[in-house]
Amino acid sequence: MAIAFCWAWHVGAWRHEVNPIALKARQRPAKSLIRYGFDGIRQAVLNAADDWEPFEHVLSLLQKVAHLAQSSPSTRPRIILSSTAVYTRRDCEDARPRN
Repeated sequence: MAIAFCWAWHVGAWRHEVNPIALKARQRPAKSLIRYGFDGIRQAVLNAADDWEPFEHVLSLLQKVAHLAQSSPSTRPRIILSSTAVYTRRDCEDARPRN
């Protein structure tokens, strides 16, 4: 279950980069990244015979999740969620002012 959750999150983040999630009237996302990812996985699997490229990319993201699951906790990226954007720990460290 945890791997499916992480896979859906990665697919949702990828889809959000390609086609951002629409915002509701109060600037909240219409869908969560997880829902967006599950929808993307479902579409890729059901349409694999017609369009192989999205299916192949979704599988590569599953491979990335499996690799991260096997890595040590100190090397795993930390995910920081906000209401409108997704950042990794590295993004936040790059944005900090340097002394």
